[in-house]
Order: sequence, then structure tokens, then C-alpha cells
Amino acid sequence: MVLNQVLVRAGSEAETVAIRQSAQASGEAWFGPTVWRGQPAFRLSVSSWRTTDADIDALAALLRRLKSET
Repeated sequence: MVLNQVLVRAGSEAETVAIRQSAQASGEAWFGPTVWRGQPAFRLSVSSWRTTDADIDALAALLRRLKSET
């Protein structure tokens, strides 16, 4: 199965919002905010044929770094 959009939440509402806002402030990524089951979340969307494995690795590293900082 191929998914081009994934819904993400961290351990808490505050952590989820902080990660999304920090990612946007970094200029490295932008995530669309959303609410799922009454809780804040954000959407990762990978739909461009130009997205490479290196892009995905960089995004994963960014998310790991931001999670460790919250």
C-alpha cells in the first residue's frame, strides 16, 4: 500500500503543537494543522515525484530532533 498523507500526533497536545510550530519556524518543513478525535495533529503529505529518499530521511531527522527538544 502506498500512502501519500499521514496524520501525526506526539505524546501530548502541547508537544504536538510545539513540534508542528517549530518545524514551520525552522523553514525546513511545513505541516498542515488539523484536529483528530478532538486532539491537535498535523498532516505529512508526500505526493511529489520529486521527493527523494534523502528528503524523507531529512524530514524524519527533523521530527526526531524536534521531539527531543520538547
